[in-house]
Amino acid sequence: MRLFPALLFFLAVSTAYSNEDLTAVKTVLPLGALSKGTTITWDNVDSSQTYFVPGSTAGSYEKTNASGLLNVKSISNSTLSASDTEDLVSRAASNSLVVQKSDLQASSPSCLTSSTNTCTLQSDTSTFGTGIFDLIGKFFSMLNPFNWFKSSDQKETGNKAVVNAMNDTIAKGNSVSSGNAKPACGPEAGMAAPPGMAGNCGIQQALDAYRENKSKIDEDIIVFNDFSDGGLMGKMWFLKPDGTPANIIEKNPIWVSRGAGGFGAGAGSQKTPNGAIMTKSYRPPRAGNINDGITLVGLESGNRDITDRGVLLHGWDPFSPTAGCLGVAGTIDTDTRGQRVMGSPPPYLDELKTKLFAKGSVMIYNFTPAKKALCK
Repeated sequence: MRLFPALLFFLAVSTAYSNEDLTAVKTVLPLGALSKGTTITWDNVDSSQTYFVPGSTAGSYEKTNASGLLNVKSISNSTLSASDTEDLVSRAASNSLVVQKSDLQASSPSCLTSSTNTCTLQSDTSTFGTGIFDLIGKFFSMLNPFNWFKSSDQKETGNKAVVNAMNDTIAKGNSVSSGNAKPACGPEAGMAAPPGMAGNCGIQQALDAYRENKSKIDEDIIVFNDFSDGGLMGKMWFLKPDGTPANIIEKNPIWVSRGAGGFGAGAGSQKTPNGAIMTKSYRPPRAGNINDGITLVGLESGNRDITDRGVLLHGWDPFSPTAGCLGVAGTIDTDTRGQRVMGSPPPYLDELKTKLFAKGSVMIYNFTPAKKALCK
């Protein structure tokens, strides 16, 4: 059972910080690459924080030595497009962009000997994003019995009863915890009625947007991201045009993460867009910092900037914030390091790229606090 690994995980991570400060626990996740010719300034990372990197087992984390990391304080490169630098510049300004000393030593040895902590990279260098680790959300996800059973088991009454009972326990835990943790399980496992039920304000907004943009949309599936509580993680639902759940992959909903800046627009804001957006066809590799992301197009006046600022749908660990993109468990392909598996298996986004998102023109609706405020 996964109960014991989950408890061990919780205990191991909980001992890594003091004074119950969850913000002192950070994830270090591959973000892409700083290209050759980029000028950077750097400094040592905050040694009072504890950093975790993806472990050798998918979905696991291991503590890493902070002395092996450097904060990138600023970057500049006149040859890169704005969409591939805006969020990196913003991350650098907010102390959430790091490189490994070993990588910097290998690509640009003079960087570490610079008296001004300023240098120009001699080759492409992997870069990593740091973000607040949603410890409670990760713990509840690992506890979720829905993940302990195979599909054939889920149909058995006994197992379903166990799942229902544990979901009740998790729901009570969520009500007194971070508020960002939500058990990722499907309606067949005892989850409350999906948002597609009649009268739901958010889903009605999505349906209205779908009808308004029908001439631009090729797929008769709506991706509804429920970020209504404003938390780091939301639920990504796959819905039919009548608002009921669609059978796309084995789980519905799945986790999805938002940007570190919250929700909204603006160059370098690291904000995930509100409302209706649409995917372009999946044709990797794309140019830029992340090769394997799906380009997004804004369908509303308030989110038209997302293509220019490089907001993508890409593989990520949904328990950590992105730089304004939508992050789903899957593989992230960067410039210099090839494929890196993020999140827990199975890599849902990898499957979606070859199915739902392959041809593009899929509408995604981000139901955020700003959209929730429009409900009466």
